[in-house]
Amino acid sequence: RATLPPPLLPAAAAIEHARASGRGEGASTSAPRAYVHAHGLWHRSVHVWLVDAVRGTVLLQQRSVSKDTWPGLWDISAAGHIEAGQDSLETAYRELGEELGVPPARADLGGRKAFTCPEEFAPLGGCNAYADVYLASVDSDVVELRLGQAEVSGARWEPAAALLDKLRAKLEQVQAASGRGGAEKGALADGTEGASTGAG
Repeated sequence: RATLPPPLLPAAAAIEHARASGRGEGASTSAPRAYVHAHGLWHRSVHVWLVDAVRGTVLLQQRSVSKDTWPGLWDISAAGHIEAGQDSLETAYRELGEELGVPPARADLGGRKAFTCPEEFAPLGGCNAYADVYLASVDSDVVELRLGQAEVSGARWEPAAALLDKLRAKLEQVQAASGRGGAEKGALADGTEGASTGAG
């Protein structure tokens, strides 16, 4: 049975650490983003998935090669750390704007997260975070993307079924190689390394 990481810390430019129980919620302190990452401290982040349910596709972004974690890899639609003084939903909308140029009116997040999941990626070159996951149904023919070049170098709509098949295949490959279950960055489409699931 999988156990949750120790209760801890949100993130930021002053990255917030939530010292709390369970999923990183509660009383918090803040520290610089670089410090949080360098010391593998648990913090909070958001993930936003833009989904075209009619066409069965999800939007993936390619992270800029200048990013300090997972440079150049393919990732979820948008993601980022929860900065000191901000809340989760506010952060989700901020990241959609900064990374994809998508305003709140074009991506309704429903006012609440779908779920929260712990991600222990510091040993793999990422960071340790409790990620609040948001889903937004959009029309991929209508939504206009304006990529934030400082953070994102590309974007594409990927068939959800194909993406799941690639992720399952990669998970089986990692489990076979390590002799145990676990998550690791891996190959997505076209031989491109991807799947960072890392925020920030």
